[in-house]
Amino acid sequence: RVKAGVDRVSEKGKVLHKMTVDGVQNATLESVFSEGERTAISLACFLAELAGSDDNCGIVFDDPVTSLDQRIRSGVVNRLVAEAAKRQVIIFTHDLVFYRELVAAADRHNVAVTFQNVEALGPNVGILTDIPPWDAMKVGQRMGNLDQIVSEAKKAEAAGNTAAYRQIFGDFYSLLRSTWERSVEEVLFNQVVQRLEKEVRTMSLDGVQVDDEAVEAVFQGMTRTSDMIQAHDHAAVLDSSL
Repeated sequence: RVKAGVDRVSEKGKVLHKMTVDGVQNATLESVFSEGERTAISLACFLAELAGSDDNCGIVFDDPVTSLDQRIRSGVVNRLVAEAAKRQVIIFTHDLVFYRELVAAADRHNVAVTFQNVEALGPNVGILTDIPPWDAMKVGQRMGNLDQIVSEAKKAEAAGNTAAYRQIFGDFYSLLRSTWERSVEEVLFNQVVQRLEKEVRTMSLDGVQVDDEAVEAVFQGMTRTSDMIQAHDHAAVLDSSL
C-alpha cells in the first residue's frame, strides 16, 4: 500500500510540497502510478490541505475527474458538493455525465448550482451563455428553447426570409424529435432510468404511466418530426409545411 502525505502548507497559487513513493528509491510517480491514481492523490492532498485552512476563498477545478474510476469519481463529486456548501466552487468540464452527477448531488444536499456554457465559434472564443448543451437539458428546459425557436421562425416568415425560415424549420423539428425521445424516459417512465445518470430510481416506479394514449402520442410525434427533417430523402410529392 502506498501512503501519501503533505509536509508543508502551500501558499495561494504556489505548491510547496511534492509526492514521493515510500519504500522505493529513485522512483518517479509516473513510473508507479497511473494517470488516474496521480489525479486522485493530487485531489486528496489539495482537499486535505484545504480542510486544514481557515481560508474560505473560492476554488477552481478543470475537469477534476479525468481518468478516475467510478468509485473515486463518486467520492470526488460528493466532496466537491460538500465544499460548495461552504465556499464558491468553480468547475470546468466537458463531461456531461460528470455535470449531471454534480447537479444531482447538489440537489440532494440543497446546494445551489449556477451553470454557464462556454463555446467557441470560428475565431470567437469564450462565448458565454446560461443554457446547458442540448443533450444535458431536461424536457422542461427544452420546451422553453423550442418556443424561442418558433418565435424566430415566425420572424423569418414575416420578413419573407425563406432561407432563414427553412434553416430554423429544420432545426426545430430535429430538436423536437430528440425531445420526444427524451420524454419517454423523463415523462412516461418518470425518470426511473435516464441517460447520463447512473442511478436506477426504483422509488419512482409508482409514477410510471404508459397507456395506449401515451404510446400513440409518442408514435405520432416521432412520425411527424421524422417526416419534417432531412434525415431521410423524402419523396418529392410530399408536402411538409410548418
